[in-house]
Amino acid sequence: MKATKITYWTTTILLSVGMTLSAIGQLTQQPPMLESLKLLGYPPQILILLGVLKLMGAFILVFPGYPKVREWGYAGFTFLFIGATYSHFSVGDYNPTTIVLLGILFTSYFTWKRMGQSKPLVATA
Repeated sequence: MKATKITYWTTTILLSVGMTLSAIGQLTQQPPMLESLKLLGYPPQILILLGVLKLMGAFILVFPGYPKVREWGYAGFTFLFIGATYSHFSVGDYNPTTIVLLGILFTSYFTWKRMGQSKPLVATA
């Protein structure tokens, strides 16, 4: 159980810090963010929306309590990373960053769920 907690908090903090830094870059409309949007064909106005939603999601993942709200945070990041992966791949940008983030997200989610279970995940004989 201790390894599960360490894995959970490591991946959750890594994800939340990364999303917070990304959100700050989007909210301040940093040139790399604007260039990425131009490559993907999205309007620059979407940066504000993405930045606000990422900040909310990062906060939700580390804020204690409210498990249903946390589920929505995980779902939102899942949609974000799947959409980002598709968008990048559709323009020939095969940077694996979004896939790695999706793996970190899933690890955080499944370890969080495992910590909340009183029974083992696999039935024992």
